[in-house]
Amino acid sequence: MKIFPIFLSGFLLCSTGCAVQQYKVIDQKLHIYLKDNDAEKVYLHSSLDEYAPRAVQKEESGLWVAVLPADAEFKYFYVIDGEVFIPECSMKEKDDFGSVNCVYIPLLGMQ
Repeated sequence: MKIFPIFLSGFLLCSTGCAVQQYKVIDQKLHIYLKDNDAEKVYLHSSLDEYAPRAVQKEESGLWVAVLPADAEFKYFYVIDGEVFIPECSMKEKDDFGSVNCVYIPLLGMQ
């Protein structure tokens, strides 16, 4: 019976995607950090850029980081190695293509 909780934990972790996201505001800039050890190329698509791909840089720590204005509301998603990735986020909104985007709202500190 102990195998089931271990299996369930592993399944839930992988079913939510193997990438984990966090964010921090530094000097009026929003730093969105993405942990995905297997990623080779990461792009952030946001409503700030009319969803044009913005290359995300990999830091020496191994985290991917995108820097955006902290005072603007926007919607976003990632493309990791050619695959769309919607991270866990507090606010989501359906898009016109049958998927969802994360929503960052600065006053609420939500993403």
